[in-house]
Amino acid sequence: MTDTIDWATQLRYIVGSPLYGQRPFVCDGYPTERHVLIIGTNPATSLNMDWWNSERGFDYDLFLIKYINARRRMHKSLLGTTRRRFIRITDTLRSKFRLNLKSIETNVYRRETRSEEQLWRYDEVLHLLISGLQPPRVVIPHGACAAAWLADRAGKLPPNIKIPNRAFPHLSKATDADITHICDWIRNLLHT
Repeated sequence: MTDTIDWATQLRYIVGSPLYGQRPFVCDGYPTERHVLIIGTNPATSLNMDWWNSERGFDYDLFLIKYINARRRMHKSLLGTTRRRFIRITDTLRSKFRLNLKSIETNVYRRETRSEEQLWRYDEVLHLLISGLQPPRVVIPHGACAAAWLADRAGKLPPNIKIPNRAFPHLSKATDADITHICDWIRNLLHT
């Protein structure tokens, strides 16, 4: 538990406190010991909440409630296209392939905004997630921004991390076939 507390202290040092207006990652619990890291561009739905719980890490249940309520207030569908695709990936890996994988979603930019002018990079959090206590086994970039970020770091990642040899479209634009391909790719990599 001490390692996890130290990791959380590093995160707070990098990101600051409270975490309103930024979302450096989404997972269920502590972001350590994750199998799959999915990197996108930025979180578009603004929640303006401090999602961190020092006892259990990222409070996914509270996040999902706040996320749905925020979208409801904006008169949007309860789940955005990207969020639906994240859920489909994790559900497919669990139900179809019977893989109990823990995943974490993150972005090249952490600010919650739909405006590119308001974005800022945060390499420190990505480095902490990739090189932390237990690096992920698979890193999947979706979209050009994430693919470029990962390509810039080719050869600098921990040696056991697997990355795709092709670019995946941003999940907001991904087809059912793209999602199936991503799930198959993860399953095949983790079973070899």
